[in-house]
Amino acid sequence: MNIRSRYPHTSRRLAVVAGFVMVGLGLVSQPASATPMPSGQEARIVAEARVALEAIDRYADRRDPDAYDLYLVFADRLAARVAAFLEVDVRALRTAWKDSSVARQRAVVAGLTQLGVPYQENSERPGIGLDCSGLTRFAWKSSGVALPRGSTLQYDVSSRVSVDEAQPGDLV
Repeated sequence: MNIRSRYPHTSRRLAVVAGFVMVGLGLVSQPASATPMPSGQEARIVAEARVALEAIDRYADRRDPDAYDLYLVFADRLAARVAAFLEVDVRALRTAWKDSSVARQRAVVAGLTQLGVPYQENSERPGIGLDCSGLTRFAWKSSGVALPRGSTLQYDVSSRVSVDEAQPGDLV
């Protein structure tokens, strides 16, 4: 995982998830805003992210070699919802996700499952309360990547990449 710069703490989970989503689209020249998402839209994204994560997990864990095709169907629908909210090109988002590794796809989708979970400082309780570093640790743990607790430590152990080199799942 690469971290371009420390991400400021925010009370809105969407800002971090937007950063996950927007990397690789050339849309990271400005920080993501913490725009609230309507709860109905948020619930649909979370539900689709959970189904997509289950499918990609079945594929990645080699339990079901055909599950990746099913995952792509769910990921396309998920990308359409996320792109509509972020007002980005859905084709570019879909391409960025599909062109990334399975680990990166898992991290992004896992992060999306936590939309609506309240921000709680110094917390790492998925589904209950997370801070920014707790979210990134949770998302990457879903991909088998161990990160330390705390944004400063995550920054210290990560390599830096330019915006042009950033990929889905990188922190900006």
